[in-house]
Amino acid sequence: SASDGQSLIDALDFITTATDPTHRAFESLSAAGFERLQQAGRVIARLRRHAGMNLRDLIRLVMSEMNLDVELAANDRLTAGEASVETFLDTVSAFMATDDNPTLGAFLSWIEDVERRERLSPVDESPEGDVVQLLTIHGSKGLEWDFVAVGRMMADDKRTVTTNIEKWTDVGTLPEQLRADRADLGAVWRFDDATDHLDLEDSYETYLDSARSRYETGERRLAYVALTRSAHDMLLSGSWWASGKTRRNPSVYLAEIIESGLSASPPPEEPVETENPWDPRAASVVWPLPPLGAREPRVRAAAALVRSAIAEQPRVTTSVTSQLDSDIELLIAEREARLTADARIPLPQRIPASAFKDYVAAGMAARPGAVGSRATSRNVAGSPAAGPLGRPLPQQPYRATTLGTLFHAWVENRALRGDAPTLFDGMDFDAVEFPGAQNTAAETIDVSDGAALAALQRTFGASPWGGRQPVDVEIEIHLPLGPNVVVCKLDAVYRADGADAHAERSANSRFEIVDWKTGKAPRDADDLAIRAYQLALYRAAYATYTGIPEENIDAVFYFVADDVVIRPERLLTYDELEELWLGLLSSDAPITAEGPEE
Repeated sequence: SASDGQSLIDALDFITTATDPTHRAFESLSAAGFERLQQAGRVIARLRRHAGMNLRDLIRLVMSEMNLDVELAANDRLTAGEASVETFLDTVSAFMATDDNPTLGAFLSWIEDVERRERLSPVDESPEGDVVQLLTIHGSKGLEWDFVAVGRMMADDKRTVTTNIEKWTDVGTLPEQLRADRADLGAVWRFDDATDHLDLEDSYETYLDSARSRYETGERRLAYVALTRSAHDMLLSGSWWASGKTRRNPSVYLAEIIESGLSASPPPEEPVETENPWDPRAASVVWPLPPLGAREPRVRAAAALVRSAIAEQPRVTTSVTSQLDSDIELLIAEREARLTADARIPLPQRIPASAFKDYVAAGMAARPGAVGSRATSRNVAGSPAAGPLGRPLPQQPYRATTLGTLFHAWVENRALRGDAPTLFDGMDFDAVEFPGAQNTAAETIDVSDGAALAALQRTFGASPWGGRQPVDVEIEIHLPLGPNVVVCKLDAVYRADGADAHAERSANSRFEIVDWKTGKAPRDADDLAIRAYQLALYRAAYATYTGIPEENIDAVFYFVADDVVIRPERLLTYDELEELWLGLLSSDAPITAEGPEE
């Protein structure tokens, strides 16, 4: 329940993982019901693991897993079933085309927002032929039908009336004195004019009389709307008992219609019972409902004939199979392989240094029994390429990413042509195209992006590297690491010994690799430790490329937006990086976030 913080998903997960169907929590479930709930839990858990898929693909997967596509094809009464699905998918496509991040959560929030706006918007429900329409009285204003039925024509008791007129006292409801339409409400409770408790009670009773009159006037207006929607015939119905214990009388409006002689049938007879004769326990429904409806006997009979015919046929022992059988077996095998969590996915040959930390994290997470970042088992259940890393998909470009690309291009241009005007000096930002815009849809930097880029430029100019000339800038080095190659793209390298950028290198020369970051700085020490893999790879790559000892090379992050310089206390050496990587690729040596265990 909501009070204990548990959801239906939690309950279903509990049933799915339960091994004892005789547990007292399942007393009300039959054996078949318990089995079906477990099956439903496994299906929903499997679907939840794919929540990050493309929305259209996810909807198709949900339909397939829940056999909705089979139901649509098998149910001959749903003539517009597939058309309704396509209409829904068109709506999903329209949402995906307009949302910057079209995830499942964003789509559900969008649906809730649409429902809320529709509830607050005027209803335009035109009459339709050959259908029964269910509408509220408010939604039927201005419309007309040949035949109209109005239910629950029963008189409200005093408790119901009082409850309705006292709704303004509910928590979160605006008091009548503060409402903009208070002039149309009639008398309000003047509690501030009372001089004693008796005066306060008298003023409240006066307010209740006025509010009750206002409520009854509003109800009569609604009744007028409901009773004037029919062009020919109208059915007015009610119940003496409804679902309560107290007998209810006919509505005052129904009584007035009968007294005026407008009713075509005599008034209903009063009941002779003194208590409500309806027993809510007498009505029961077997769930789930028969999916085949009235066709079930015929379908089951046909299925029995098919099984009987199959059983009577002699078994064919030949090993010859049709092409269709082979295709089916391959498809089943492929599906099982996709559902197998421990399937190893081969790593790509080339790995970006910026993604190295993700492969390491995936490899450590794949080890069973891992606690935190330390694995306690030497058996590897998966590879560093498990999950989305093994089958990478194109990522949606974000404006923040584009801003970072433009900043890097500006720094490179500034370093290579230090005496020339900067790349964006005097440029109209409304006309600046994104890189690659000639190959994709043309987009431009807006004013806020231009201001953000200018702020990054000013911050960099005041940084320790703003007035210095780099030794190397924007160089790409391929670093062999085990059976793979790590692609390292260094932003800039500076002399760290005070020498000129073009000075001759010696055994005592020191260098500093700086990686520009336009995003946010690390959240904590663990986040920094993971990101430090990138700097360690850069240092090893530059040492291999230039022949400079690793201990003579420093590497730092510069988060330009925050104007923060972060220097990790220690970076892994090339040998430690290789041992870490080879350990993840094999079943040997448990791996920690700090490096391989001794």
